[in-house]
Amino acid sequence: MAYCTNCGNEVGKSHYYCGQCGNPLTDETDRDGVAPRSTAQRTGFLSGRTIEYLSDVLEEGLDEDHPGHIYLERDIAAALVDFGMVGTIEDLNLLEVLISGSQGDFLDDTESELMYLGFLRLVRLYDQSIGTDWEDELSDRLTTVVEKAKEEIDEDQR
Repeated sequence: MAYCTNCGNEVGKSHYYCGQCGNPLTDETDRDGVAPRSTAQRTGFLSGRTIEYLSDVLEEGLDEDHPGHIYLERDIAAALVDFGMVGTIEDLNLLEVLISGSQGDFLDDTESELMYLGFLRLVRLYDQSIGTDWEDELSDRLTTVVEKAKEEIDEDQR
C-alpha cells in the first residue's frame, strides 16, 4: 500500500491527493516516499485543501493562522518553481500559448476561463507583491499586439 509523503496517511493507488492532508500525489514514485520535483506532473498545482481555503479567503479574507494557509504557501512555492522553469525558455511566448487553443485538449471550459483570468492577473499579482508597475507596461504591449494583429487581418482580407 502507498503512503502520503507529507503525513504518512495510507492512500490508494489511483488517488491524486491525500485524503487526510491534501498533499498532491503525482505518481507511484512520489507515493512511495520521494517528493515531487515539479508540479507539472499533475493537473493544476493547488491541492483540494488549498482550493477550499481559497474559497474561504474570498469570503472572509486571508487568515495566516488557518491550517490551509500552510498548504497555500507550499502549493504557491511549488508553482513558482514551475514558472521559474518555464521562464528559462527564451523562445516561449506565453501570449501565443494562451491564444493557440491547444490547451482545449486538456482543460475544460471552467479551467480555460481561469487560465485566461490567471494570465491577466499575473502581472497585477507581481505588482501587488513586489511593488512594481508592470501592469501598465503589459497593457501597452497588449494594445500594440492587438493593433498589429488587426492590421495583418485587414491586409489579408484585401
